[in-house]
Amino acid sequence: IASAAVIAVALVTMRHLPQVSNVFTLLSVAALGGVCLSLATQDQDALLSQMPSGREAVTLHDVPIVVTSSPSRHNKVWMFAAVVGRNATTAVPHDGEEAPAGRAGGCHSNAEAAVRHILEGRKVRVSMMYDSLAPASRKPLLGASLAATMRVAHFNELRNAGFNLSYIRYLRSHNIIATAFIASGKSRETGSLRHLLPIWTRARLRLHLLRQSMTEQLASLGMAPGTTAVVSAMTLGVKDSLPTSLRQDYSTAGASHILALSGMHLATLFMFLTFFMRRRKPYTSCLVLAVMWTYVVFTGMSPSVVRAASMLSLYEVMTLA
Repeated sequence: IASAAVIAVALVTMRHLPQVSNVFTLLSVAALGGVCLSLATQDQDALLSQMPSGREAVTLHDVPIVVTSSPSRHNKVWMFAAVVGRNATTAVPHDGEEAPAGRAGGCHSNAEAAVRHILEGRKVRVSMMYDSLAPASRKPLLGASLAATMRVAHFNELRNAGFNLSYIRYLRSHNIIATAFIASGKSRETGSLRHLLPIWTRARLRLHLLRQSMTEQLASLGMAPGTTAVVSAMTLGVKDSLPTSLRQDYSTAGASHILALSGMHLATLFMFLTFFMRRRKPYTSCLVLAVMWTYVVFTGMSPSVVRAASMLSLYEVMTLA
């Protein structure tokens, strides 16, 4: 109600009191952001309240997951984000053994069934044990479909285990609801399970794969690997190929923000679009906003880019008023 009232005041005072309207416009953006954050937090808290308590972790068997971020190696594990598929009963033999009785066909304990139901269609942070005897090609790939046995720990248990609260806040800000550990030999690749993902998640995964394909095409042009990595980061928002040494060099120079898509990059795009469309008409503004938001969605909708696009959209609308 308060957000709606602030927006109404901004619209009413737009023509006669532009300065007052600008203040209320800024307040309305802040209010809407607070409402969205509150709704997202309430949704996560509601899901966490349904998690079984009194356990350090819950072991889930035969879980279908789809890798939704490029895996990175940390010591002896591959770390990546994955989304748990919905309504699947894929069985995974463990170390050459047959599936345990009572688990085939989707029969699980009450605690396991409850956790599976909560995680379906949601993102988890996966740590997969690295098998030093396996070839490098066994690294999980972006978009790969896996069936795995994994131990799941939710945020309540992470707090009890003494994890840093900043790490938990980081996970929550990325819509990750739990962490999962997959031991060596407890997973295998399956046929595509992307049809089990929510529609929006499937769309974002396709865009991520498209950005990765474009990065590979840039690399095939003959540019130096470091140059390709910087160009990909600055234009496509893909930072997976950035070497650690290059990140450190930019950080030491105080220019690490250049590598992350932000308001500066979007403002440059907005400047070029408006330069070639000097006559500000409603249809040209719609075209500018459409191109800008298409780029935002294509690059993964990072918070900094969405924030910049929102402010530029408000500026463009106010220009026409």
